[in-house]
Amino acid sequence: MMNAAEALALWIDVAKEHGEEVPPPRVLTELKRDTEIAEDIVRYMVALIEHHPLRQAA
Repeated sequence: MMNAAEALALWIDVAKEHGEEVPPPRVLTELKRDTEIAEDIVRYMVALIEHHPLRQAA
């Protein structure tokens, strides 16, 4: 968990470089209502990770 913010920032940068859409942040109650991930939320830990962009937008 110590490197979670950096890992998130790296993932977002790489996804954008490859033209992939980065989903917007959502609150936990929204995630629990999402049928595609609701089961995962019950089985796995959820962490709040603050996003600190590695690069500034041009």
